[in-house]
Amino acid sequence: MPISRMSNWLRRVVNNDTPPATSTQPAGATPVGPSDGLDPANVRNVYVGDAIPAPQTQAVVKFKSLMQSGKLQSYYDAYNGKVDDPQLKAEAVALFKELPTIDINTDPAKLVALGLITTAPKGIDFAQKSPRYLPGRQVMVRTTLQTQDRSNGVFGTYDPNGNVGITHKASILGEEGDKFLIQIDGSDDPIKLSKKEIYELNQPQVFPERPFTLNGVKVDYAHEGTKAKLCEALIKMDPHLSQIDFTKSNQDSSTGVAAFFTGGGAAKTQGLQEKCVRAVHDVIKMRYSHDMNRGDEVGVLAMGSDGQCYSQAAVNAALLNPLTKLLGVDMRFINGRVFRNASGDPPFNGGNHGWLQVTYRPSMETKITDRTWMQASISMDRAYSFAGDRWPFGLINPNGRTSLAKVEATDLEFSGDAQLHIRDRDHGVAGRDDRSNHMRNNQ
Repeated sequence: MPISRMSNWLRRVVNNDTPPATSTQPAGATPVGPSDGLDPANVRNVYVGDAIPAPQTQAVVKFKSLMQSGKLQSYYDAYNGKVDDPQLKAEAVALFKELPTIDINTDPAKLVALGLITTAPKGIDFAQKSPRYLPGRQVMVRTTLQTQDRSNGVFGTYDPNGNVGITHKASILGEEGDKFLIQIDGSDDPIKLSKKEIYELNQPQVFPERPFTLNGVKVDYAHEGTKAKLCEALIKMDPHLSQIDFTKSNQDSSTGVAAFFTGGGAAKTQGLQEKCVRAVHDVIKMRYSHDMNRGDEVGVLAMGSDGQCYSQAAVNAALLNPLTKLLGVDMRFINGRVFRNASGDPPFNGGNHGWLQVTYRPSMETKITDRTWMQASISMDRAYSFAGDRWPFGLINPNGRTSLAKVEATDLEFSGDAQLHIRDRDHGVAGRDDRSNHMRNNQ
């Protein structure tokens, strides 16, 4: 596809012909824009909001010094009672309380001003306007499936005589009214499926902005323990964040529109995004147990507690959620099941399991983050194969209390100006992609 067709889509975004992103600037703040002589891609790195209290920046400096010296974990241990040191606990509580609250509406420029990160990714708004649904995107669909033959190439493919189930072996080809044209492995011809149902299976979740509970885990972004863990995650991902430039995701290739989303700069961008998601995954220091941790607070759990798969996935989701806009990712908490020891067709009552599903923009590739199986990022093809032992049964968190993001006009792009390369299947391998690396109780 020629570059000129790609430029049509890019021009609409650059000229802001699509609805503007919601501003996070406080009322009365002085706007900063191109008229100020600044590169529009860097505007979000200039903080023009309310003055940041000195104790907050001082707390960040102290916090970073503890990380650099390797002493932060001792503060965590004293804070959550694993070490009996009243004086150190009091210091930890005082420090963590002074740290800034970080939520999904926090201005990235404020994170820079606080000293938590060196520079925010360039073109964050650009990433937020990139389409979610366009030709070539791999999507989850519900249809009749082949589930008797469990070989890699056949299991989960289309079968008009099979039982209804959910499969990842599908890609969007186009749209026709209120339906998408979907190419499903096993079918020679595209199948028309309701857009509404595709949205239900693929739109990101929207978590409440007020304190809430996720699978029994308390989530309050103003809680000092959660503030500490979010600050730690940001500091650790800073070297990768500073390299992300969403506006250059279309460069490094002369192959046209598809390169914008899946090749060259987009592949580099996604690699950096994945490193940031892994940073969030890795700051969680939970060991495995069957404890449900109901009523515990997310930050305290992440400092060094125990929990089974749903609790660990809930903690991971809660810490990643405030950073999704910054990182340009969509997320869903998956209430799934496993294939092992199961018989027959869906719903495969072989046991329950929980994990995260993360979609990277603008590449729109979805990967799985599974803490208890110690897989920070593997493809849907590997995770959702029979050998990968996961079936995304629910696709919604067990509590059912989170809603899905509203579908915006910018989410759909079927003008012919943009498309994705339909990827070859990367089938799962037993012993690599299943629970073979499941956490033990001492991990």
